[in-house]
Amino acid sequence: MVRGEYFWVLVIARGLLGSWRIHVRLRPIVAADPTLAEGARTLVRTMVALVVILPTVNGCLQYFGGFSEDPGWWATNDLGNPYALAAFLFQVIFMIVVLWWTWLANGPARLLKYQAAFSTAQNPMMLGARGLRWFLTLVPLVFMTVRVIQLLKHSGH
Repeated sequence: MVRGEYFWVLVIARGLLGSWRIHVRLRPIVAADPTLAEGARTLVRTMVALVVILPTVNGCLQYFGGFSEDPGWWATNDLGNPYALAAFLFQVIFMIVVLWWTWLANGPARLLKYQAAFSTAQNPMMLGARGLRWFLTLVPLVFMTVRVIQLLKHSGH
């Protein structure tokens, strides 16, 4: 079985490639409207930070938690393992940040200024600001609801 750390290295590589592609696609958008330059730089920097930090944290937690060969480690219900607990808390914090960005920082409206740089195939940005806001709300809430149900079932045994 492939060790989980290698998976996260591949995720980082693919994320960096995707960030570079978005950076290239942003050039004509910024050339057409130079007022978008700072936001485009922020978008690319944020993407690079996310595709490096999130997989690195997950990979480290997976490795040090002893889950290197368990692809379902992130859904473990053994919160007695401090690394599994940290992974769960990391998921909660990430969900809170996504919801903050979506609702309080007006993220969807800001992101849609650069929509042309993203693929149109099955892209939630095609839903518009309101649809994207609800997409970015429902996906993390459903994910965390399932995680909490898993934990509650596990604690009942």
